[in-house]
Amino acid sequence: MLSLKTTAAGGRENMIKNGYRPDIKLKGQLIGVVFDELKTDLLPGQSGMASMIFSTSAGKKMNVEKGLIFDIHEGKRIIGCGIISEISKEENE
Repeated sequence: MLSLKTTAAGGRENMIKNGYRPDIKLKGQLIGVVFDELKTDLLPGQSGMASMIFSTSAGKKMNVEKGLIFDIHEGKRIIGCGIISEISKEENE
């Protein structure tokens, strides 16, 4: 599950789509990811579900657990947050 901040609260101005590549802060570390399988494009202020694929080997080596909370970053700006609700076997290997 992920939730985007509104533009007024410091979030982005445009929607995110499949293939969006932000950094997330997970366990104190910034990690590059790709959001995939969004059910619908998300506008600022909206919430939704997406698969998250680590684009760096650092993320793949982390012990990622269900229930972990992460921030979504664009540069130094936090534009949203999320929680890991499921872990696929492919991502956990």
